[in-house]
Amino acid sequence: MRNPTMHISAMTSSLAATPARAIDVVADLGFQWVDVPPFLTDEARERLSAHRLRVSCVALEQCQPNGLDLADVDAGSRRRAVEYYRSSLGAARSLGSPAGYVTPPKAADDETRKRWSESLLELADHAQSEDLRIGVEHFPGRLLPTADATLDMIRDLGHEQLGLLLDVGHLLISGEEPGEVIRAAGPRLVYVHFDDNDGDRDLHWALLTGKLTETLIKSTFDALGEVGYGGGVCLELQPKLDDPAGNLARGKEILERFAH
Repeated sequence: MRNPTMHISAMTSSLAATPARAIDVVADLGFQWVDVPPFLTDEARERLSAHRLRVSCVALEQCQPNGLDLADVDAGSRRRAVEYYRSSLGAARSLGSPAGYVTPPKAADDETRKRWSESLLELADHAQSEDLRIGVEHFPGRLLPTADATLDMIRDLGHEQLGLLLDVGHLLISGEEPGEVIRAAGPRLVYVHFDDNDGDRDLHWALLTGKLTETLIKSTFDALGEVGYGGGVCLELQPKLDDPAGNLARGKEILERFAH
């Protein structure tokens, strides 16, 4: 399995622009890695190639048609969702991405968990054939509201292609310490998202404009170094804030300072 060097990436959805235009802006800001939707236009693919940008991770559900749900009660609908995600994994592989990620369903009952887990395991089998890993993102207010709960589920499922997508902004809400989560995850850590908020809502503010501190960023990178993390650290910011390109540029400078 591929093991890229730790690097800083920018999510195209952090800009109020088409993926093709966002790729141009990200490249102009000096990024060498980018996070994109799974299904890109020919123009967006051409911009990736022209700028020699590498894809760090893919949000597998970003282009998902309405009504598809990996935990759907209806077996036929669930099968269509699995097939869609299989195609998303194939698209991620064609873009050269080492990973994709999913978010948990909103319902938190045991039957939803069972159905979603079964779908995840099937996708993990397919990811193995594509030489990809799947990050499962912890998400406050959903089935897996904490990183600890997400790691417990990943351990229970026991598939080597499944790991944790750690979202530092979500940890600000759940009250978990990034370094402790990273050390607990170890090799199960697939990817990292960075953003800021008020500790209550998932606002995707620019770094150091909310609850996030330089001390917390430093402890996060210290822990990433301790476990030998070799993946992406992505800026996932709100495009409706003032100066979204500037927020990415400043976020890049902050993360690179602590990463080095």
